[in-house]
Amino acid sequence: MRTRLLSSACLALALVLVPACSGSQRNAEQLELSDYHYQLAVGHYRAREVPYALRELLTSIDLNADNTSALYLLGFIYQGRRDFEMAEQYYLQALGLDPELHEVKNNLGTVYLEQSRWEEAETLFRELTRTPTYMTPEHALNNLGWAQYNLGLYRDALTNFQMAVEFGPDHCLAWNNQGLTFEALDNLSDARRAYQQAIRRCDDYPEPHYRLGVIAMNVDQNLEEAVVLFQACVDAAPETGYGTRCQEYLDAIAAP
Repeated sequence: MRTRLLSSACLALALVLVPACSGSQRNAEQLELSDYHYQLAVGHYRAREVPYALRELLTSIDLNADNTSALYLLGFIYQGRRDFEMAEQYYLQALGLDPELHEVKNNLGTVYLEQSRWEEAETLFRELTRTPTYMTPEHALNNLGWAQYNLGLYRDALTNFQMAVEFGPDHCLAWNNQGLTFEALDNLSDARRAYQQAIRRCDDYPEPHYRLGVIAMNVDQNLEEAVVLFQACVDAAPETGYGTRCQEYLDAIAAP
């Protein structure tokens, strides 16, 4: 229907102007229409009307297969739906058109992380951290560190988590991941400090409360402190996995 409407528009224009619509003019109209449908998709996505957003995005790339913004948002939506195969497909399409789309590359790397494809993720994030034009290197550094952590490369991981907070001091996840790495290296004093930094910057972030609560209970034998930490964890995010774990600890401590 939209193709017929475009053709009709050219035909109407031809009755007024000579010569008729050129191929380049039709192409320009298609590009403009593709961007229009992409903007509609963004509006639907922001309104959490995801099926409508997907429909508009598919229309957008039908009109212009090189619309990298539409490809990126398609990948992002499919990643949110945990359809990693489709997300990877659209991210790779976008990067094939423009290898300098650094946020797309970072998101592709997180797809690899979600699938435990640690080596592929490490390679991609290492490349991204060496890209001087990437404006938020703390994300790639943290993600590189996480791939290395899962490969057992704890010293390398720690270096990248520490660099991440140099670029982004409030990057709570990188602080928390430092804590995990210090624990893996049997350095509980530095692990505590890292978890405390994560809490200081994001007090509604449940995981560092949970981690510190476990240390307080199992290592320090300080049940009073553990209760405070587990309760803060539950208060921050009761419906999450960490909130559930913290509530289980609280119930166990309170049991006779």
